[in-house]
Amino acid sequence: MKREAWMRWLVLALLTLHAAPLAAQDAVVQAGPVPGTYALLIGSNPGGQGQTALHHAQDDARKMAALLTELGHFPAAHTKLLLDPDKGTLLGALRELRSVLQAHRDKGEQAQLVFYYSGHARANALHLGNDELLVSELRARLLELPTTLTVIVMDACQSGAFSQVKGAAPTAAFSYNSVVGLQTQGVAVMASSSGSELSQESDALGGSYFTHNLIVGLRGAGDSDRNGIVSLSEAYHYAYDRTLSATARTAVGEQHVTLETALVGQGDVALTYPAEARAQLVLSSELQGDVLIEHSGSVLAELHKVKGSALPLALPAGAYTAVLRQPRGLFECDLTLRDGHATPLLPTACDAISDDEARTKGYLAAAPDSARPHEEWGFELGFGVSGFKRDAYTKRLTDFGFAEQILAEGSFLRLQIAASRQLAEHLSVLVDFRNYDAGHYRRDLQSTPEQEVIERFDWSTFALGAGLRAHTDPFGDALRLYAQLGVGLGLAHSKLGSHAEDYAGPVLAGAAGMFYMPWRTFGFVFQATYAYAPILRNELDEVHDSGNLALAIGLRYRTWSQP
Repeated sequence: MKREAWMRWLVLALLTLHAAPLAAQDAVVQAGPVPGTYALLIGSNPGGQGQTALHHAQDDARKMAALLTELGHFPAAHTKLLLDPDKGTLLGALRELRSVLQAHRDKGEQAQLVFYYSGHARANALHLGNDELLVSELRARLLELPTTLTVIVMDACQSGAFSQVKGAAPTAAFSYNSVVGLQTQGVAVMASSSGSELSQESDALGGSYFTHNLIVGLRGAGDSDRNGIVSLSEAYHYAYDRTLSATARTAVGEQHVTLETALVGQGDVALTYPAEARAQLVLSSELQGDVLIEHSGSVLAELHKVKGSALPLALPAGAYTAVLRQPRGLFECDLTLRDGHATPLLPTACDAISDDEARTKGYLAAAPDSARPHEEWGFELGFGVSGFKRDAYTKRLTDFGFAEQILAEGSFLRLQIAASRQLAEHLSVLVDFRNYDAGHYRRDLQSTPEQEVIERFDWSTFALGAGLRAHTDPFGDALRLYAQLGVGLGLAHSKLGSHAEDYAGPVLAGAAGMFYMPWRTFGFVFQATYAYAPILRNELDEVHDSGNLALAIGLRYRTWSQP
């Protein structure tokens, strides 16, 4: 691999004996608890020279340690957590592990290890406070450990603004491609991003995008075959899909998780056993939409659930809040998970809340507007009726003997067509076309039993306009209330006998209404509009205002920023 950003690395190395390579195996090898299972996890927030301290490296290490002891068959006594260590402390811990693992090897026992690091890196070295540890040295120390099964998780990162950018300078470091040159059996390397991309962490999630999604996958969301075990390949595919989706709309850009394996004597390797959890939250088969699970102010899971099958998540017992975002709105559910029970999450047991209420509570922090699906385009077709203004212009017609033909040729029928584009959470821009009044007058020039001569005067007006629409969603995406203001160019065509004239004038319009969207893309529009449209003018400089109060009902189609 050419020069690459030394970002954060997730390295998983797994080994057993006497079977076919991973690519030729479909079975999941359940490692299970063994006497020589150990974990060493490091979280380092401080940055080196020119680096801003990370926000969540320690949090990621804590969460990974809790997951391994809870669902990964790692004894708590064999799980060691180091926070903000220096180089000497880290290397000392590796030396201690070497002697412990060697003792198991000498007894003919399996020796398994998980090594996790989350912190800063620049060029070809990790930053441990004021110290640097060369990647090449760390790699050598890890590969020489006498293990039969090794899991290495490395998360090297650097802060940014909205999304903290991880990895500063390009280097050929301990990347996923480095597996190819290793002579050690049973190595699998998963990296949080490709060599040309930057990895990111999120203040809203309280951790890195990749580690967050990996942990959610290992808690059961990644169990694609629903056998109660999350394997290496299942964890990879889940982390890949969710990390790519979560980072696609960040300022930094997409992040592609990568995996390289060189496993000999292995089927796919089990990493966690969510079916053995003492408490589970089950997302019901009928549930569909984005789900956010919060516990004690922290986001434990944020995922997209599809309809059709139940999805169990292994979580510690306790009180939780689930927030569901569905096409019909936003919903909040309070749950209590108990040991020995599987608690279902049912949409019917949730209360509807508004976006503003959810944001006040902090629920929407994990899904900022730039990353959440939101309405993008709207298209409306409506029909309605309006009144007809009588003014000096129409009075002048009666002075000349013309009589108004009420209800003639759809005088009161109105058509409106509009297209809108959402600019911000509560603001859209729109363009529209609508017709205004149509006048129909006649007078008798000659009326005898033998002959009737009639002169007609007719006009019709319409306008093209643009405007701004302010809207709110007090009951979720299914119901939107709005008010709008617009300006436009009004056009009128009049005809007196065989003589025709065209006119143009300004139009000002205000409207209020609501959209009712029982389906994700289709729904209904109800609108009241009042317009001022002084377009028609006679030779006496008298002007007719074609605007009035109009009521309309119609259909609406909308598109979304994400599928």
